[in-house]
Amino acid sequence: MFVAVLLACGQPEPPPRPPAAPEYLVSDEIPSEGAAVVESYRMGHLRLPGGAPDLERDGTVIVTRRVGGGSEISVVVSQVIPDATHTLELRSTPCIYGAAEPYEIDAASGGIALQLGVDGAGHGQQTVELEHTIRGDALSAVLIESGSDRPQLCADLLPAMERRAYMSGTFSPLSSAGILGEGIGGEVVVLQEDSATDIDFRVTGLGGLSSYDLAIHDRPCGVDDGGAPYRIDPLDPQDEGIGVPLFPEDGVDGAEFGLSTHALREDGQSVVISRDGQPVACADLQRGGYLNLVMRGTFYNLPAAVEQALSIDGRANLDRRRDGVLLIEIHATGLPKDETLPLRVTDSPCAVEEGGLPYAIDPELSGSDNILDPSVSTGSFGVGTRTRVFTLLPRADARSVVIFTPDESARLACADLR
Repeated sequence: MFVAVLLACGQPEPPPRPPAAPEYLVSDEIPSEGAAVVESYRMGHLRLPGGAPDLERDGTVIVTRRVGGGSEISVVVSQVIPDATHTLELRSTPCIYGAAEPYEIDAASGGIALQLGVDGAGHGQQTVELEHTIRGDALSAVLIESGSDRPQLCADLLPAMERRAYMSGTFSPLSSAGILGEGIGGEVVVLQEDSATDIDFRVTGLGGLSSYDLAIHDRPCGVDDGGAPYRIDPLDPQDEGIGVPLFPEDGVDGAEFGLSTHALREDGQSVVISRDGQPVACADLQRGGYLNLVMRGTFYNLPAAVEQALSIDGRANLDRRRDGVLLIEIHATGLPKDETLPLRVTDSPCAVEEGGLPYAIDPELSGSDNILDPSVSTGSFGVGTRTRVFTLLPRADARSVVIFTPDESARLACADLR
């Protein structure tokens, strides 16, 4: 990002100002949910390409799609090859299928790759803002370590959404089809629930002398006329996808069909009507049911708690709301009694230096007003509960929550946020 500064002609340039701490609202009052500034969150944890967790290397990728357009990609890694620059690439196939196909903005622009600098401890994070709105066919992200030409870790990018979600769209003629698509209209509704997909549609304006079919496609209507037919198995060129032939009577056709064993992925983005094999009309599937991104963790005792004969139990939640508000929720038992205990959101997993450094709201700044620090007070039973509100959305390197001793000389418990 570049900021233009205009100076009056002939006036000396003012001295540079030191950077200011970021401004945000902090409160214990939970506000009602406001208008969404985030359309959707998608998150994945980096694992071995086959799906198993790596015993050492670890990481998280969060894709935030903004209301009105634009996206943010945020990634954090731990215990990868140190003192190196690694690459994170978006892919259009899930990890279980090898994440082999690159995600492309378009044919001219190519794909999306982030360069990720890693320090001497193997820790690194990167967050970038894009004007491009990342589509649903960005299904995974792969980490390619320095010196390699193949992915070492892969994360499936799964949306935060309801288990039962509706999608709907309205058919319009494709401009590329010319007069062949004129007069075609109608609606389609898709219900996705658990591992099933149901499609209900009504189409008008079909000519009775032609052969038509209807199928879900893997791109929006405005990208390559809906792209290619959606495949249940992305690697199987013989996969028949999800579609049906149309049998128009008096120019109208309507039906319901579906699959009981497959939930439509995010790359099912449109429904295309083809006439004699040529796409002539398309409906973008507008998805609903997107949720806040809630990361949860369970506290476990660190050596300092064991030394004090404490038995801490409880949970921490990091709730990124779609209206741009962050809730940090803490509930723990077995804490030191009648104390105020500092808490910190930290930048590493609990297994790495007991959570690592405090998460910095602005990575370029330091200081006590640049961290997420919801302290908690305990009563005579050693129970602490608090919800703290911040008007910001943290990056992927907000990875754990740590409870400290009252004087901050030791860490008592840590919760990994997943």
